[in-house]
Amino acid sequence: MLSRAFPQTRIQIINADLMEVNDFGDHKIRTLTGNVKLEQNGVYLACERADFDADANTVDAFGNVHIQQDTVDIYADKLFYNGNDRKAKLSGNVRLTDRKMTLRTTQLDYDMNTRTGYYNTGGELKSDTSVLTSKIGYYYAATRDVYFKKEVQLTNPSYKLTADTLRFNIGEKRAYFLGPTYIRSDSNHIYCERGYYDTEKGITQFSEHATMLKEEQNLRADSNTYGK
Repeated sequence: MLSRAFPQTRIQIINADLMEVNDFGDHKIRTLTGNVKLEQNGVYLACERADFDADANTVDAFGNVHIQQDTVDIYADKLFYNGNDRKAKLSGNVRLTDRKMTLRTTQLDYDMNTRTGYYNTGGELKSDTSVLTSKIGYYYAATRDVYFKKEVQLTNPSYKLTADTLRFNIGEKRAYFLGPTYIRSDSNHIYCERGYYDTEKGITQFSEHATMLKEEQNLRADSNTYGK
């Protein structure tokens, strides 16, 4: 995992149509409304309304929330961001995109230091022909990997895949099987414990206890490659 060290800096207000200051004695909350834009160390936040605690260096954001860092954009209904540890908690219609894919979930924790995301409320990644879903997921911007864990399903017009753990590399457009995996279609039932599926070329390689059942034939092999 790659990480980068950032000095602790204050969140800055770039824009707001209206600002109200509520004094609570030991600290003040600035309520920002309309075209709200904030920034910290190259991380940009936009929303409709935000409660900004400058003393605690935290933000509660609401409505059309958008975080942008490098090539990663995250959208949500709500956000809590702690500028001291540079970690965000997003909820409600969360979408994470890095220009090549869009990951959807209802809640996401995202670390701006390591550029990693995590969800445990169910997530979905869609491509042109396939849909990947899982209960738990991890996103790594540095390697462009998404790890899907628990109740993993990959649905394609031609087959359905179920697995315990699967890694999808966005750049390669490959899904790597990292444990017991079952692939079912009208004509085939396949089991393996390692392998990959190239979503762009339609080529699949199975390994480790690979078994294929096809039209009353049973094929067992340490490795097998199947394609269009």
